[in-house]
Amino acid sequence: MYQIPPDEFPEGDTKYRTDLTEAKSSTSGRTKDHDPVGVVALVLGIIAVLSVWNLYLGLVIGLAAVVTGIIATKRAQAKNKGVGIGIASVVMGIVAVILTLILTFIFFKLFDQAHGNAVIAANKADANSVMLAVENFQNQNNGEAPAKLADLEPDYLSAIPGTVQYYRDPFDKTKYRVCTSTNGDFFKCENGGCAEVEDCGSF
Repeated sequence: MYQIPPDEFPEGDTKYRTDLTEAKSSTSGRTKDHDPVGVVALVLGIIAVLSVWNLYLGLVIGLAAVVTGIIATKRAQAKNKGVGIGIASVVMGIVAVILTLILTFIFFKLFDQAHGNAVIAANKADANSVMLAVENFQNQNNGEAPAKLADLEPDYLSAIPGTVQYYRDPFDKTKYRVCTSTNGDFFKCENGGCAEVEDCGSF
């Protein structure tokens, strides 16, 4: 039992001293208890925020933090206790979900852009390789371009790229056009020059 120092109260104030002694005695050894659901929700919220770089972890754990945080908040309200842990868990879960979705969108956007650039570069390389083969063919055939791409195999080009379209001017056999298209963006080579165009067209 808690003992009151003898000099804490004036001599003779026994009633107040007894009441205070009983109050301190009743509260001694009491610890502040936390709802285990709230603790779990808080841990999930922290993990979710730290996992926003991963689509599955950030999204799943973030949603779990929101759900458990709501449950913890309702349990705390029912027991007339503080709801700070539950609310903090819900906030962290929502933030984690939003950040995960934003980062995922940025990642896929950058990936799609990089993939598109790689495809365009590959198509440009295909068009250039065919153009060089056509020029070599012309050098060996008095400036006349091949009637079709198959005429380049195998002496001038080992394999014809499947992405390439080839046209030869029906009225001037020295003029030709090599074209590739990716997502509506055309790359054209004709008579020694290559450029990006809006429409490949034909002679």
